[in-house]
Order: sequence, then C-alpha cells, then structure tokens
Amino acid sequence: MKELKQEKLKTNFVFQTIYYIVISVLPMLVAPYLTRTLGDNLLGNYVFVNSIAAYFVEFANLGISRHGQRLLASCNGDKEEIRKNFWSLYIDHAFVSILSIILYLICLNFFFKDYSNIYWIQLIYVGSALFDVTWLFYGLQSMKIVSLVNLFVRILTSAMVFLFVKSSNDFLLYVFIASFAILLPNLFCFGIAIAHYPFIDFEKTYLFKHWKPLLILSLSVIASTLYTTFDKTIIGLYLEKNEVAYYEYANKILNIPKSLIGVIGVVMYPKICMLISEKNNDKAIKLRSFSIDFVSFLSLGAVFGLYAISFRFINLYYGSNFFMSSNYLKMMTPLIYLVLLGDIFRSQCLIPMKKDWVFISSLFVSAIINLVLNFILIRSVGVLGVIIGSLCAEGIGTLYQWFFSRKYVDNKEILKSLLFFSLDGILMYFCIYLIGKNIANDFAYIIVSVIVGLMVYSIISVLFFFLISSNKKMYRAKIISWKIKKNKKDENIKN
Repeated sequence: MKELKQEKLKTNFVFQTIYYIVISVLPMLVAPYLTRTLGDNLLGNYVFVNSIAAYFVEFANLGISRHGQRLLASCNGDKEEIRKNFWSLYIDHAFVSILSIILYLICLNFFFKDYSNIYWIQLIYVGSALFDVTWLFYGLQSMKIVSLVNLFVRILTSAMVFLFVKSSNDFLLYVFIASFAILLPNLFCFGIAIAHYPFIDFEKTYLFKHWKPLLILSLSVIASTLYTTFDKTIIGLYLEKNEVAYYEYANKILNIPKSLIGVIGVVMYPKICMLISEKNNDKAIKLRSFSIDFVSFLSLGAVFGLYAISFRFINLYYGSNFFMSSNYLKMMTPLIYLVLLGDIFRSQCLIPMKKDWVFISSLFVSAIINLVLNFILIRSVGVLGVIIGSLCAEGIGTLYQWFFSRKYVDNKEILKSLLFFSLDGILMYFCIYLIGKNIANDFAYIIVSVIVGLMVYSIISVLFFFLISSNKKMYRAKIISWKIKKNKKDENIKN
C-alpha cells in the first residue's frame, strides 16, 4: 500500500495557485460566451435552482472538511490511524450524504414543481457530495493530486461548453455539463483515496467519536450558507430571475481574487493544525504574520483595482445587457478584504485551536444580521439591500472573530497593513482614473489600467515589505538569500 506523499508547503502553494489561476481564467473565458448564448433569464433560473441544490450538498458535507483536515493533520503520519480515521469518518459522511439525496428526491416529487427539469439534472450535483474526500488530501498536505485532477476536469468541461452549447436550446445540456464538472473530480479523487488507503477494521467507537465535532462544525456550514448561498435564493424569490444572474455574475468576478488569494488560507490551514498539534506555536505565529501581510497586500489591491475598472470591464466582458453587474460589483469589492482577513482568524486561529464554538457563534451572528437586513431592505432597495446585508454581516463577523483571536495575531501588523495598502490602493485608483479617462476603447482602457495599476501599487508596496512590516528583516533576508543562490547558480553555469 503506497501512502499519499506529504508535499512541502511551497509545493502545495504552487499547485494550489496554479489550480486557482486556471479555474479563475476558464470561467472568464466561458462566462461571456454564456451571457451572450443563454441570456440573463435562463442563467438566472440556473443560478436560483443551483442555490437550492447547494443546501443539500452543504447538509451532506456536515462540517467534514474542517474536521477531517484537522483530524488527519494531527495523525502525524501514523498509517494505521489515518486509515481508521479516514474510513470511520467517510462512513459517517456517506450516511449523511445518502440521507441528503433521499431528502432531495422527496422535495423533487412534492415541492420542486417549477424548473423541475433543472432540479432533476442537479441531482448529479447533490449526489457528488457522496464521493467528496478532498479533506483527506488536504489534511495530509497532499494537494497536488486534487489540483491536477480538478484542472483536467475543468479544462474538459469548459471545452464541452464551447463545443456543444450553441444556443438557448442547449440550456439543459449546459446544466448537465456544470453538474458533471463537480461529480467527475470527486469520483477520480475517491478512487485514488481508496487505492492508497484501503478499508481497515476499526472499533465502533471511531464512528461515534466524529459525531460531536461534525455536528458542531456543521452548524458553521448552516450559518455560512445563510449569508452566502441564501443571497441568491432570496433574490430569486423576491425579484426577477435575471437579477439573480446579474448578482451571481458580479460575484463570479469577485470570486476570482477571493479564490486566488484564498490559496494562502487553504495551504496554511493543515500546516497550522500540524504545528499546533506539535506545540510549535512560535512558527505558527510567524506564518500568521506572513499571511496578514500578503492577504492585506493582495486583497486591498484587488478591492481598489476592481472598483476602478468595474464598469468598463463588465461592459466588455459580459456585454451591455449585464451593465447592472458592474454596479453590484463596485459595491461588493470590500468583501474581498473582509472575507480573506476573516479567513486568517478562522483557519489559522480559531479552528486549529479547537475554538469551534467561537467560530460557529461568529457565523450565526453574521447570518442573523444578514437575514434581518435582507428581509428588511430587499423590498425597498432590491439587490442593494442584499449587498448591504452581506457587507454588514461579513464586517461584524470578522470583528467578532478578531476579538477572540487577538492574542494569537499581530494586531499592529493588521492595522499597519490596512492603512498602508488602503492609501496605496487609493493612489492607484486615481492614477488609473487620470490616465484612463481619455481612453474611449474599453479593451485598451482595461489593458492600460491593469499595467498602470500594477506598477503603481507594486512599487509603493515594496516600502511596506522592506521598511514598515514587522517581518521586514525576514523579507530582506529572503531577498539576500535568493541573490546568493542566483549568483552561485550563475557561477556554476559559467564554470
């Protein structure tokens, strides 16, 4: 039996980054094709139904991702313990997944009368949760396999959209392809998992010991769903379905920087869990400080950069029919920073330290705020009310999580990075505005804006990393070390 190889932190980071770049670029190629081929109404119908199906998927996952990663990271390479924990946890997961599928089928027969054909195809999406064992690979810090499998499937299914979805008549085929794109990588990874870790007998106590942490963390999934997926549901219930499409396709743009920058949290989480299980708190603190610097640098750059180009970009990218998406995108940009900063508190402090109730209560506070504001504001200001609810919920939730994490993070570093990169972002915004206001062509405007924005923001950011950051000595040492290695390599080449 061959074990999954534990990759180095750098290797996991590189592969996860490549993966998120590709899954961000592919939708950027597919989305404008879909907005023009299928239109806002059909896409709105799909997004609404998909948001309903997502509840059943979340129920099936039952908090397994966080608990599974944390549990397997703490096994410290014990093969037998990994197999026992994996199979006992998977059996628990399979039981809940099958229950979720049964509940979905009941709803299909008695409640989901409108758009029933879409709901039936989405059964593939709901069923995919049964084979989702991503937590095994992430917990063992072997993310390369997951990245490569998902890359292959995403490229394949994106090609299928271009080849087979030619008009609105192919809408149901598109729904099938989108559902298939989630099921296939889960099947591949499940096969690899059981090949590396075949079934092993274990005591019945293993089955029951997972239920408490799973149920506790499942509350976080419920709360999180109430202020993420529920946004699309409530828009679909109270407003026209095309508004769901405008909101979702603004979100797709927003999710690109959130996903790419979120790689830091994805890679750091199992590493931090392992360090804390080994009681290596000093290294954990250093990694958190590093995360704060780079998340602030990247996320605040994305906030001000997207705000600057949103209207022209949406007009060029989705077409003039989706102009409302640009308004929604502008208002939602602060979510990039709030979500990613909160992720540091969640995945690098609260959950690794098993402060599950603090984590869950913060999500329920956010969910309640979001729900109340949504129901109050959606009738009067429409989608804007949903966005206000999301901003307030995420902002208060992040502050709540910071309060309980403040002893484990460098608070001065958070404040310094927020102020510095906000000022840097404002300067970048005005440079883009002044240079780009006389450029009529949208494509030329985007190219010039990106080049100017990157240059201004990056050059000024160097001051933070080498003069202001608490980690400035580490960054300087890294550069010196890199130069020494490069010089040695050049000398070896010459010799």
